[in-house]
Amino acid sequence: MSDTPRFRVLFHPDAFVEYRNLDGSVRKLVDDALRRLQYRADEIGKRLGNRENSPLHGCKEIKFRKTGIRMVFFVSGRQVAILRVA
Repeated sequence: MSDTPRFRVLFHPDAFVEYRNLDGSVRKLVDDALRRLQYRADEIGKRLGNRENSPLHGCKEIKFRKTGIRMVFFVSGRQVAILRVA
């Protein structure tokens, strides 16, 4: 990985509240995923919303199966918007 992040990660205010309320061990997993998003947001995550009229069309998700948490994000240019951490 390069030293310079390719993407800027921003939280939606509601998603930041959800993130802040996570347990410490779960937050650590999410922090690792956030670091990966800074470098590879266009390469990782599962695409959501297979229909144009779906509210999640164009978004991606990362699931943390052991914890039951999912992080929904949207990549636009060089920015990543974290929309949900629940």
